[in-house]
This record gives sequence, C-alpha cells and structure tokens, in this order.
Amino acid sequence: MANLLDSPYTLIVRKEVDLPNAARGYPAVIRDLKGLKLGMTGRGASTDFTLRLLLKEAGLDPDKDVTIIATGGVSTTLAALQKGDIQGFLGFEPIQSQAMYGFQVAKPVLDIRKGEGPRMLRDYAYNSMVAREDYLAAHPDVARRMVEAVVDTQRFLQDPKNFEETVKITEKYFEGIDPRRRTSRSSRARPWPISARCSPARGSSSARWCSRTSSTRASPRRSSPEHAARYMTATAALSRFVALHEGAAIPDSALGLARTAFVDVMATTLAGAAEPVGREVTAWVRDAGGASAATVVAGGFKTSTAQAALANGTMAHALLYDDTTFVTLAHHSVVLAPTALALGEALRASGRSVLEAYVIGFEVLTKLGRALNPTHYEKGWHATSVLGTLAAAATAGRLLRLDAGRVEMALGMAASMAGGSRQQFGTMTMPLHAGLACRNGVMAAELAARGITADRGILESRMGFCALYGGAGGAALDELTRGLGEATEIQRAGYVLKPYPCGAPLQRAVDAILALRARYGIDPDSVQEIRVGVSYIFQGVLIRTAPQTGLEGKASLEFCAASAMLDGRLGLDAFTDERVRDVRVKAMMARVRPSVDPALTRGAPGVARDAFGDRTTVTILLAGGREVSETVRFARGSPENPMSDEELVGKYRECARRSLDPESAERALALLRQLESLPTVCPLMDALRGGAA
Repeated sequence: MANLLDSPYTLIVRKEVDLPNAARGYPAVIRDLKGLKLGMTGRGASTDFTLRLLLKEAGLDPDKDVTIIATGGVSTTLAALQKGDIQGFLGFEPIQSQAMYGFQVAKPVLDIRKGEGPRMLRDYAYNSMVAREDYLAAHPDVARRMVEAVVDTQRFLQDPKNFEETVKITEKYFEGIDPRRRTSRSSRARPWPISARCSPARGSSSARWCSRTSSTRASPRRSSPEHAARYMTATAALSRFVALHEGAAIPDSALGLARTAFVDVMATTLAGAAEPVGREVTAWVRDAGGASAATVVAGGFKTSTAQAALANGTMAHALLYDDTTFVTLAHHSVVLAPTALALGEALRASGRSVLEAYVIGFEVLTKLGRALNPTHYEKGWHATSVLGTLAAAATAGRLLRLDAGRVEMALGMAASMAGGSRQQFGTMTMPLHAGLACRNGVMAAELAARGITADRGILESRMGFCALYGGAGGAALDELTRGLGEATEIQRAGYVLKPYPCGAPLQRAVDAILALRARYGIDPDSVQEIRVGVSYIFQGVLIRTAPQTGLEGKASLEFCAASAMLDGRLGLDAFTDERVRDVRVKAMMARVRPSVDPALTRGAPGVARDAFGDRTTVTILLAGGREVSETVRFARGSPENPMSDEELVGKYRECARRSLDPESAERALALLRQLESLPTVCPLMDALRGGAA
C-alpha cells in the first residue's frame, strides 16, 4: 500500500472501452481510501462521474465510505491541507501527449501521506505532475512505477491490440529521460479539463459546471489532436506535435511531395552556389571555421551544422527559383531542407527521418502563415525568414528528438531571432534571409537541447510572436492548432514549383505571355501594350519597377514580362546586368502596364485563398488595335498544373551543371529520388559536396 501511494496513478481509458471496465485496474488502492477525508481540485461533473465509478468498482459507497470536499483551486486546497481539514487531495487531469495519440487519459493524483501533501500539491499545480517530463526526470523511480501501473491497468482491458499499443506509446513517452540533464522546473501549469460526460440534475453544482464548460454543438472526437489542442496553449500544442507526432502516420503521398521538394530545392541550391551571393557566403563560412559536421553544398568542405545551414539556405534562395506556398506567402523548402540536411548529416539520420522532419516543419510554417497572413506580409515582413525561422527550429528539434518542453524552448528562442524586411527584395540580402532562418533554427534547437530556456508561451503571449508580427489586425490564433495532425499541410496547402527563376507572383503572368505569344505567333515588334491584372497586394511586393541589375529583375514584373515576350522563354540566362540594361528590353518594359484586377481587390473572393489572388489576366494590345487575352488560374508547377518529372529533372540538370561535375550531379539526383529509403543521408551529402577548393 505504501509503495503504491508513493507515486501518481495513471488510468488509461481507451475510447472503445467503457470506464467501469478500465476502472477495475486499481480496486485495492481505491478501497484503501475508505474513511479518509479528501479534498478535490477542479471538481465538476466529469470528475464526480469518474470518481463515483471508481469507488463503486472498488466496492465502496460514494456517499458514505469516503468524504470528498470540493476545495476548489490549488490555493484553497493547499490551505485545507495545511490546516488539517483534509488528509489528502484527489485531482483529475489528462496527459496531453497520450491524448494526442488516440487516448483519453484520466489521471487521479492521490497523496495521503502525512506532511507531504503541500509539497505534492505544489508539484501537481506547478509541474502539471504526470505530464511534466522534468518532474519525472528528477524522480526516475516514479517514472518506472508509472509505466508499470499503466501496463498493469491495461491488462484489465479485453483487447490485446489496445494493450500492445498502450505499452508502445507509454514506452515512447518515457524514453530518453535523463535525470542528469532534465532538472529544471516548469514555469507554468497546464490544466486540461475533461469535458463532461454526464447528465447532472438541473440546478446542481455539477449542472452549473457543465453549463459553463460544455457546448450544445457536437464536439470533435475526444481523442483527436484538435480536441487535445483546444485545452493547451498554441505553443504547447505545436511543440507536442513536433515532438510526438508519429512519423509512421505521415502518408506516403506527403513523403512523396517532400521528396520532390528536395529534388527541386537541391537544384536551386546547386545553381545558387555559382551566384555571387552563394560564393561569398560560402567563402565567409569557410573562413569562419567550425566543426566538420555538415556539408556546404558545392563548397568542397564541411563545417558546423548552423554554418552549413546558413550557406545552403542562402544558396537555395539566391535565384528565386525555389518553390512557394501561397497560403504562407513564403518559400518553405529553402528554410526546411537545408536545416534538415545539415542536422541529418551530422546525426547520420535516415532519409525518411529527414523527410518526416521536413513535413513537420512544413506543418508549423503553414499554421503560422494561416494565423498571421495577409496582415503580416502587408506590413512588409518577409515571411520566409520570419515564419521560416520558427519552422526551421521545429524541423531541427524533430531531428534532435527534443521532448515537447524543449521544442517550446527552441520556438521561444527562434522567435527572438526571426526578422527580415521585404524592402530587401531584389538584393543579395533577400536570399541571405533564408540562410539566416536556417542557421537560427538550428542554433535555437541545439541550444534548447543543452538546456537554454525561453518563454513557454511565445506564440500567444501579450508580447509574443503573434502579437508582434500579426500587425494591426492581430493573429487568428485558432489557425495555429486547427486540424493539427489530421491532414498534412503539404497536401492541403501544397507548393508551387517554378519553371521560371523569378518571383512567385510573376509565374502566372509569364505563363500567360508565353501562351499568347505561341498561340498567335506574336511578333514582339507589333506589341503596343501588355496589360497585367494583378492582386491588390502585388504592387507592394514586387517593388523593382525599374531594375538596374539582373538580381532586381527577378522581382520586376516589367522586366520579366518584357524578357518573356522578346525571347519566348525566361531562363537563368535572362537575369544579367547586361540584359536589364539592354535598350530593346527597356523599350518593351515601358509597354508593360500592371493594374489591380477588380476581382482581386482586398476582401474580394478572388483573394480569399491567398493574397496574390486566384488568377492573373494578361491582355496584349497589338498594332492595328487587335487585343488578345489569357487568364491563368494555376501556374505551371502548381498542384493543379504540375511540372512533369521530365521537366523537374531537366531543371535539376540545368542548375547542377553550374557547380557540380556531371557524375556527382547524377549520383546526387539518383539518391534524392530514393531519399526515403536511404539508411543515412551522408552519401547524398558526399555527392552534393563537390570538390571545390
């Protein structure tokens, strides 16, 4: 009896199993409550219901054998213990991580040891007791007994599958607890009330409690991540998702999309390695030095994980040839893939682990985008670097196998490292933003692994990330956890691969111009005017209306439209300083007329899905007054109008030949195309390293 009462008691209730059946797990313990006077924290309809079932299953009369006093909150319960009015306390909480995996968990926390009540109650309130890994780390014997108790309880369930699944999840929950490293205290309790499952008598305290906490509408499945997230802060919910979401639950189709994204972003990285910004950042990283842990792509050397992520992220974004997700108004792969590969190589992680970390990071970045945009972007923030820094930290935390508490710390630190202005578009600092997001995400996760702390509520706090970056309209915090873990955002939001190395909002316009030119055999000399109907947000994004360099031309509608019309294509060779200054190009640029499409004004249905709108319409006025028009809704490379495998491979080879020898480029491509089956990503990084001095 004494040994059992030394530890918390965990009661797991499978949703297919009725509570009385599961309650038979602790009859001896419950019977020993007879004659005691106990306080109950958080008493309500659900706890009353659960307690009465527990007592009845133990053969006790709930109304006579045990005296339960509703002591209210923690402070009043503590006072009652100190005065001796009660001999112990009973509280019910679910365990968050297991609830996310399909379990509804009730946690009776009992303490009837004389003199120990106040200490245990403080732990219960301060650490959220069972759910806090730092408490378990300081009490490894408690953790062991908890595992034994869970297994023992589950033996009373009829279904062997439930038993095996519980053991597996329980072992995963406690794996890696190191008492030497996890001794810090939590800074905040996280109560997680259980929704009522009863019909109390009208007018009773239980009925009043139900009326405050229940909803008349149907609630989501109680074990779903959406239900779990409802009772946690957004930061906590996302952190637990990053740390605990089962990789095996990620659909093969989502992993396939991630693999395709890696082929594409490695193509843009190899091309960016030959650009001035790529060469100079690589040189700076080499000169700065660092542990030989991770490859600098096409650099011929290895350095620290953070520095490799900086160089590779910068190169990946150097040509604006990388993928885009319009929900976030960000370039996901240039912050997720370099982060995942740098740490994956250092940890000798498998290709599947790297892909899973990418999908997890994609989820976090997209949730942030849904919560903050379009206000965040309209204010001038570069979402790739601001939101991407936190997503990179999530990706890194996943690969480092941080527990949920340390993922919170990583996100907290990353929030203080995030930044980047869209005023930098068209300069070398724009791609540097991506590299900094990668570096800072890796740094935040690695420091969190070492025990560096940050605020636990960084996303939702009054002076937190969303409040600072959400703009005047604030943030839709519900979007941070809506549908979390149910359907992957890489499938829902998707991404657009680029056939043209320029800004994402320009892709549809270039598609339309090339289609009209080919269809009508347009002679560029006959073009009088090129009208482009764009979204309200467009002119505040592509600010280089009169570019002076090839790099500025990438963010210029005027230049891209003119070059596409003149050449009938828009490739890597178009964006040179000489080309931007070409007299013929300048003359065509003067004929380009962007204007806001009435269907794409702020608040219109056409911009409901993303701020850049659901279409781009190009009208070309030809000599003699003839007009031809083309409306493109889905750019080439979008999920609805995907690039073919041949087109993607062609893009890769075009980019790779700028910085890798053909043999290394083909070996890297072959490994990328079977990434999920690689035991380790190290051979891939060896191929991508190249032999530069």
